[in-house]
Amino acid sequence: MTKLLVAFLIVFLSGCSSDFDKTCEFFVELSQSPGIDWMSANDKNIFIMERMNTLEDGDAKAAWNAITYAVPEEKYELFEQVAHDSEGGKDWQCSAMKVLVPSIKPETTIQKDSISLKSMGVTNEKEADFKPKKSTLPLL
Repeated sequence: MTKLLVAFLIVFLSGCSSDFDKTCEFFVELSQSPGIDWMSANDKNIFIMERMNTLEDGDAKAAWNAITYAVPEEKYELFEQVAHDSEGGKDWQCSAMKVLVPSIKPETTIQKDSISLKSMGVTNEKEADFKPKKSTLPLL
């Protein structure tokens, strides 16, 4: 009975795709999305992030979060290396990710929050270019 259970687990686990493979599937799904030609870089990022957030915390999710702001042309190689290392040296490739990842980037605009600006002593919009005011706190 124990041997049967072990055999079943081996077959079952070997049939499960890794989170790296699931990540690749997300990129395949994006590549086949009918609206991809009209999606902005941020829209593509949102598409992928929504799917990545469905994964359990693990190496694939951590790797994607870590490379989010990396140079776009280097993201795939970085992710591929983590996949290779995490999969016990097994080669890992994803052509859809390799093609799409350079065109995916999160929006990085900083929105000016008037409440926060007021609390920092900013009194008008020109000062909102984040020029620091002199501190009134004593130096230690």
